[in-house]
Amino acid sequence: MAHSSAGQESKPPRTLKQKLGQESQFKPKAEVGLDQLIEVAQTFEIPMGIEWTEPTTCKVAPATPSTTQTVRQLLNDMVRRCPGYRLAIEHGVVHIYSRFARHPNNILNLRLWRFKVKDGNVVDAAFELHLGIDMELHPEQYRGGWNGGYGGYPSDDVLAVPNITFSARNIRVRDVLDGIIKANGKALWVVRLQAATLNRRASLAKIYKDYQEIAGIWEFLPLKVTVRP
Repeated sequence: MAHSSAGQESKPPRTLKQKLGQESQFKPKAEVGLDQLIEVAQTFEIPMGIEWTEPTTCKVAPATPSTTQTVRQLLNDMVRRCPGYRLAIEHGVVHIYSRFARHPNNILNLRLWRFKVKDGNVVDAAFELHLGIDMELHPEQYRGGWNGGYGGYPSDDVLAVPNITFSARNIRVRDVLDGIIKANGKALWVVRLQAATLNRRASLAKIYKDYQEIAGIWEFLPLKVTVRP
């Protein structure tokens, strides 16, 4: 019978609550508000969804000596320096969102008739999401089927792990993004929206005229660089 010492036993993964509750004197190296949020997420491996609206100007952090605070307090302080932004923890994801979160022209509120991915990686799931949005907005372009392809990630990239399987009907784009990073376990998502675009008096179909315009608004970033030890 095999025996293992307590020191050799693997530790259970930390919960989101534990990650947010750990104390630190961390100071982001980045100067821009969005980059600082990404830096904190990657440093402490926080599953995060960031809805960023341009233009956004965040106040500069006060030049005071570092004080010990929890990661959650650190994030709250950073968000408070960005006018109009809020932090919420929903379904195991830390969401950072602007005042445009409920705006009718926010594409993250669009509901897809169906989303499905099986044993895919992040790029597979992102492709299915892009395609699903375009089919929802421009169904006439897909009456004869579709052709296309997409790139990928290096095999040792955490975003290349084929561990994403889920399906849903009548699901918001925002919830699909959450589902992708939760299934992957080592990623965050960032969506960049333009205030001028959100305030246009036009339908989403006219704002996002093709697949490329849809694919260009967000990106997935790793919380860890590679899957290697």
